[in-house]
Amino acid sequence: MNKDVIKVEGFKKTTKNYARTFIPVKNREEFLVGQIIDKKTTLAARKRIYSYLIEKESNLEMIEFIQKLLEERKEEIKVKQK
Repeated sequence: MNKDVIKVEGFKKTTKNYARTFIPVKNREEFLVGQIIDKKTTLAARKRIYSYLIEKESNLEMIEFIQKLLEERKEEIKVKQK
């Protein structure tokens, strides 16, 4: 809980006591990306990570999807910079 990975969802009776139940704060994808890319990750390391991910992708539909996401992100950044 201190690391903001899980939070209390509720309580459940166990024999004589009550125990807390937990749920994740982030979904699996968000958690994994957060483990790989954080404030300590250098630009060079991020470039290697993205290169490796793209190199491993062999599905053309997925590559086109990534390309579309990148174009949309570029437009968002251009608008913010104006």
